Amino acid sequence: TQIKFSPQNAENIGELKVISSNQDIIKVDKNNNLNAINAGQCEIVVSVENINRTYNINVKSVVSDIHVDTERINLKVGESYKLNTEIYPKDAIDNECIIYSRDKSIVTVDGNIIRANRFGRTVIIVTTPRNSVQKVIDVDVRSTLYENKKEISWYYIILVFIALGVIVNRIAYMSY
Repeated sequence: TQIKFSPQNAENIGELKVISSNQDIIKVDKNNNLNAINAGQCEIVVSVENINRTYNINVKSVVSDIHVDTERINLKVGESYKLNTEIYPKDAIDNECIIYSRDKSIVTVDGNIIRANRFGRTVIIVTTPRNSVQKVIDVDVRSTLYENKKEISWYYIILVFIALGVIVNRIAYMSY
């Protein structure tokens, strides 16, 4: 951050001094620019001639990671899943998660609840307000009709085998 002053054409601009109470938190360069180094609190003192102003500065960490409770979600149409997320460090400046679906026709998101709308595959994005960290979660939605078709298919396959068995037995019986 650069310190700006007014008027910009003042004769005593060269006398401006900026001092940090803790160089491990905020460093001041030769041009009086402030550079955040680490999270923490310190004071910045700005002086020109006989005027001093002290500013208490609180430097917060940025998000370094988002933990999610799963990397893949498998749902049937109509089902929901509660996604648990956690920001690290917990005291980071952007300590909230934004969760959204890449394809809202397949799944929608309400807070941290993922709801399956129709058959398909998509991803859920979990990010911070500044998009500094992202997690991608694969989502597979199966149709309940598809599950029923699989059961019906097995039923018909078994019936076909039983019918073939009966036919083979009758042919074998007729051969005698």
